[in-house]
Amino acid sequence: MLTVVLNEYGEFHHLRQDEESIKTIHFIAGIVYDDMDNEQDAENERIRLDRFFRAVAKDSHSLYPQGFFGKLKVDEAEEEIFNPDAKKDMRIFRNAIDAALPEFLAHGTYNGDELVAMPRVGHYAIALTLKSEAGKTEYLQPFMSNLLHDKVASNLYWHMADGLVSRLVFTNPFALGVQRVRLQLATQMIDVLDSERGRLIEYSQLGYTPYEYQDEAVKKEGITSYQVANAFAYRASLDRHMVESNRPDLDVRLRTVSLRMKENDPESTIRNAFLYLATYICTNFIYYGADREATDVFKFKKLVDFSNRLNPTHQNLLFVYDNIDTYFEQAMQAYLNGDYFDALCYTYDAYNCESKFQSYYKTNWFPFLEELIHSADDRVVIERAVQDFVNYANQSHIDAGKLHYVYEQLTYVLEDIQHLSSVDQRFVYAFYDGGVTAFNHLGESDLAVACFQKCQSLAHTVPLETYMQTVRRRVVAKLDRYAYDDALTLANYVVEYEEQIQGLREKLSMDDKAISLGQAYSQLGQVYAYLEREEAESYFVKALSIFQEGTSDYYRTLSYLLHYYIDAEKQRDYKTWASKYFGGAIKVSDQLTYITSMIDDDKVVKHEFYALYVYIKALYQFYKHAVGKDVIKRIVALGKEVGQTLNYSVKGHPWELIFIYMSLLGYDWNYLTDAEYFKECIRQTVDNPGPAIRNIMAYGEMRIADRKGNQKLCDAIRKTLEQDVKNIERTMTYMFR
Repeated sequence: MLTVVLNEYGEFHHLRQDEESIKTIHFIAGIVYDDMDNEQDAENERIRLDRFFRAVAKDSHSLYPQGFFGKLKVDEAEEEIFNPDAKKDMRIFRNAIDAALPEFLAHGTYNGDELVAMPRVGHYAIALTLKSEAGKTEYLQPFMSNLLHDKVASNLYWHMADGLVSRLVFTNPFALGVQRVRLQLATQMIDVLDSERGRLIEYSQLGYTPYEYQDEAVKKEGITSYQVANAFAYRASLDRHMVESNRPDLDVRLRTVSLRMKENDPESTIRNAFLYLATYICTNFIYYGADREATDVFKFKKLVDFSNRLNPTHQNLLFVYDNIDTYFEQAMQAYLNGDYFDALCYTYDAYNCESKFQSYYKTNWFPFLEELIHSADDRVVIERAVQDFVNYANQSHIDAGKLHYVYEQLTYVLEDIQHLSSVDQRFVYAFYDGGVTAFNHLGESDLAVACFQKCQSLAHTVPLETYMQTVRRRVVAKLDRYAYDDALTLANYVVEYEEQIQGLREKLSMDDKAISLGQAYSQLGQVYAYLEREEAESYFVKALSIFQEGTSDYYRTLSYLLHYYIDAEKQRDYKTWASKYFGGAIKVSDQLTYITSMIDDDKVVKHEFYALYVYIKALYQFYKHAVGKDVIKRIVALGKEVGQTLNYSVKGHPWELIFIYMSLLGYDWNYLTDAEYFKECIRQTVDNPGPAIRNIMAYGEMRIADRKGNQKLCDAIRKTLEQDVKNIERTMTYMFR
C-alpha cells in the first residue's frame, strides 16, 4: 500500500507570467510511504513518526506540532497568542529535524534508539513537482479554454496537483501494480480581494462558489475565499485516472485536511504525522529554493540535493512541471497500456525536446522505463511493438534517429525471446528487416549488413516477395560502402527477378505493372546515378510510368531523377520536372514557399526535408546568382531558425547536406557570418552518424574549405577522408554530395 501525503507552496492562483512571478518558486511536495503491502506497518509508522517529532521537539525545546507553523504559540492557559519569535522557533525546530531525519528515514530510529517495538517494513520517498519557468506549454496556448489555461484562476495549482498525484499513483515506475493507495492531501484555499473584480469573475465562470465559513469570525473582511482543492475535486481526478489507466481494481482512500496547530493531543498528531512531515519538507524546500535570482534549474538541483541528503537510501520521486514531464507521463502510460513502441517514441521525443530539464529526466527517469521494456516477457505485447516498428520503418516520412533508437531498445527484448518456439519468426525477420532500413538511413552499412544476414538466416519463414524487398535494402547498404559495382550487379538481379514475375502476371491477365517492379527500376536508376551513367534517367522514367502520381513512390523517384539532373548539370530537364515535385510551382521563390508551407497531406507522401535538399542543391547548382534578396533572406533565416534547435533536437539526414549547401551559398552571397554558422551546424544534425554520413560531412567541409580558399585545411580534410574513401571524386557523387 502507498501512503501519499502532499502540501504546497507558491502563488499558483491567477499566475501572471511577468518576471517576478516566474522567479517565485512554486511547488507541491510531500512524502510517499510504501508499506510493502503490510497495512499494519503504515499504522506503526505513523506512531513511530509522531514519537520522532515529539522526541526532537523535547530535545530542541520546541513545541509540537506548533513548531512547524511558528506564527502562534500556546500559553499555560491553552490560549493561542502572537509569537514574536516565530521564525526563530521554526528555525530551531527545523534545524533539529534536519540533523535527525536522515537517520530516521533510513532506520526508523532517533539517536540510535528504537521508537516502536515492531521493526519498519516499508520505506519513504520524498515527492516533488516544481514549476519550471516555462511550465507546460500545452496549458499556455493562445485561445485555449479558460477551463484549461494556466494563467486563469487556480488552473496552474490544479494541473500541478493532479499531475503529481497521477505520477505518484498511476505512473510511478517503483509502484507498478500497486493495489491500495491512501491519500492525505491538504485542502487549498485562495483569498481574492473584493476589489479584484476580474479575478472574482474568473472564479465564478469556472464554477467556483465562495467558501462558507462555519465560524463567521474566521471570515476576513473585504475578501472572498474559494476552496480550489477539496475531497470532491480529488475524487473526480482519481476517478478519471483510474479509467484512463484501466485500474478499476485500485483501492483508493482519500482524506483532505486543513491542519490546525491546537490539535496537539496524541490521537490527532498520530493521525496527522505524515502531513507534518510533508509540511516540514515544504518548509525546507522554501528555505533551500527561495533564491529569487536563481534559475529554475539551479533551484531544482538544490531541492534534489537536499532530498537525496535526507533520504539517500531510496529513490525520491522528484519531477518538474514542464514539457519534459508530459513526455514521461505519456511514455509511462503507453507502457502500462502495453504499447511499447509508442512508449519508446515518446522517450525519444523527450530526448530531443526543448527543455532545460532534459538531462535530469534522461539520467533519472527514462532509464527506468527503458529497463522495464528490456525486461518484458509478454510475447503478444512484444510482437505488437515489433509490428509497430516495422510499420514505421516502411513509412515514407520517418525520423531516422527515432527508428534507430527504437530498434536498439527492442533488440534487448527480442534477443531474449526470439528463440522460443512460441515466437512467430516472421516478426523476428520483420524486425531485422526494419533494422536494415534504420541503419541504411544512418549510413551504418556494417550494421545494416549484420541485420541483412539475420534476415538471410530467416528467409525461409517469409514469402519470396518479402525477401526481395530486403535484398533491395541490401543494395542501399552496398552503396553506403561505395561498392557501386556490387550494387549494380545486385540491383540488376532484382530487376531481372521482378521482370520475370511481371511476365507471369501478364500470363494471368494481370496487365498492370507491379509496384515492386517500379521500385526495382527506381533503385537501379539510383545505382547508375551514383556511377554517373546516363542509363539512370531511363530507369527513373520507367519507374515513374508505373507509379501513380501523388504516391510516395512517385515523389521519391521523382526526387532521385531531379538529383540526377542536378549532378549531370541538365538544367532544362530539371526545370521540366521540378514543378511536378514542388506542387506545380515554377518560380524558385514559389517553390520555397511550397516547401515551407507543406500541408500534412503532402507530408504523408513527400518529406519536406528531402524536398528542401533537392531545392537547396538545385539553387546552388543552377540559380544561386539569379535569385532575389527575398529568397536569400528566407534561406538564411530558415537555416538560423533550424540551427538554434540543434542543441536539443537533432534533425537527421539529409540536414547535414542542407547545411553544407546553405554554407556554400552563404559564401557566394557574401553572408560570411551565416556561412560560418551553417558550417558549424553540419556536425550537429545527425545523432550517432554512421561512416557514410560522417564522410558526407567531411566532404562537405572539404568543399567549404576549398570555397574559402583555405587550401591547407582542404588538403588536411582530404587526407583524412581518403582513409575511408579511396577515390573521392569518383565516389562522392550523386546524393553523397
